[in-house]
Amino acid sequence: MAPTPPPPELSLVIPTLGRTEELRRLLRSILDQERTTLSLDRIEILVVDQNEDDRLSAVLAAFPTLPIQRLRIPSRGLSCAKNAGLDRAQGRLVSFPDDDCWYPPETLQSILDHFSGDPPSRGLFFRALTPDTRKPLVQAPDTPQQIPVGSRSEAFWSPQIAQVFPLAPLKQAGIRFDERLGIGTSSGFGSGEDTDFALQALTAGIALDYDPRIEIFHPAVDPTTMTTEKTRLYAHGFGAVCRKHGLAPHLAWKVLKQGVGAALSGAQLDFPLARHRAWTAVERLRGFFSFGRD
Repeated sequence: MAPTPPPPELSLVIPTLGRTEELRRLLRSILDQERTTLSLDRIEILVVDQNEDDRLSAVLAAFPTLPIQRLRIPSRGLSCAKNAGLDRAQGRLVSFPDDDCWYPPETLQSILDHFSGDPPSRGLFFRALTPDTRKPLVQAPDTPQQIPVGSRSEAFWSPQIAQVFPLAPLKQAGIRFDERLGIGTSSGFGSGEDTDFALQALTAGIALDYDPRIEIFHPAVDPTTMTTEKTRLYAHGFGAVCRKHGLAPHLAWKVLKQGVGAALSGAQLDFPLARHRAWTAVERLRGFFSFGRD
């Protein structure tokens, strides 16, 4: 009888809806990890397909050497999709890249090197950058840090595409994504599932490392081109997370910064950015006060 292959070390849970070329770019970047010493049998790729049609078949068939599992689920919502992938994951570690991000060739090997040795008990935050300007998507320190259990505002240092967690401690603590939060929910809180997940981990005793030397790419986002509805959904999600985790002082600081930024943008005659900042500040407050009313 052939020996049972060892479980993968890293599970990549990729929710996807409506995108094909972006997903193709991400999968190609995972395949390119073989340029380093990474062996692809050390990872598993769980593509959580929420499309009503079969658009992904041709995309996935183009990568026969990648260890891809396709999970088709009828329900919508980013957090719902992430929970479906989390339930299926078998790796020692789990990460949740967006379908429109992609990895530099050394990233996955660097992640596994970070966790070499004993069974992992800590998580990892790293840095998400825009590809052209290499500007960080989120403000955070430029040097490696340790984020101890119970930390609060540090949970905002990395978007979820740049987060890795040890799977066993997550499951032991019963940590899951709050399906009231994230894109596609009916609740109106269109973000924040990533920060909420990290805060759950920190509360449950899972400390985090932060290493900005490890990187992932994501397209640049121009806030002035976002629709008012999308801005509202994102801002409401931020306010909801602050309400759920008792982070009113953090919210107040962010609202104050947005208000000052709006005034400065207006003084510089950058009225689209001034409107965006002012609208974001107001809607974050509305999200804070409306969360949990149901």
